[in-house]
Amino acid sequence: MDDLSLRCRCGRVRGVITDVRADQLQRIVCYCDDCQAFARWIEASGGARYLDAHGGTDVVQVYPSQVKFTDGLERVKLMKLREKGLYRWFTECCKTPAGNMLGNHRSPFVGLPTAIVDAGEGRTLDALIGPPSAFIQGKFAPNGCPPHAHPSAPLSLLARSARFLLRGLVTGRYRPSAYFDGDSPRVLAQVLSPSERAALYPPTR
Repeated sequence: MDDLSLRCRCGRVRGVITDVRADQLQRIVCYCDDCQAFARWIEASGGARYLDAHGGTDVVQVYPSQVKFTDGLERVKLMKLREKGLYRWFTECCKTPAGNMLGNHRSPFVGLPTAIVDAGEGRTLDALIGPPSAFIQGKFAPNGCPPHAHPSAPLSLLARSARFLLRGLVTGRYRPSAYFDGDSPRVLAQVLSPSERAALYPPTR
């Protein structure tokens, strides 16, 4: 059991993922078009590119109660690609992605893009928590499904995710949450307009 550090690109937002254990997290790479659109929005807003060579986002999924921001919480803001979309958190200082979750306070997980996870000097995430266990939604990769990815999601991951999420709901690991004040998100969400959203997706969408 150990903690993992969180640090935005400029260092103004810092935090930790507490009590990191193999059965308390999942690490996946997602190629879905929404994750790509969010990454493009981050980059267009002044952030750094963090997609891999095939358009994937490396994400560590943990329970919301495991995430603690120790510095700069007031700089963690919220956007949504569409009104009923996922909550997608980012830092306003340097536009580092800071967590994706379902759109309510009972979200049993938060997905932290590894762009904000700081393994520490001389260490790698692979060594600390292991490599990604699945590469999903490969059908959305810009140049076709990568050979190491599943077109959607393997059944083994769906079963593992169901157990992970159910455990989080039953044990109440969605609270306390650094992202919420009670039942409401800490800040109002910036919701993209249809034209803003369309600019982030390929013309064939």
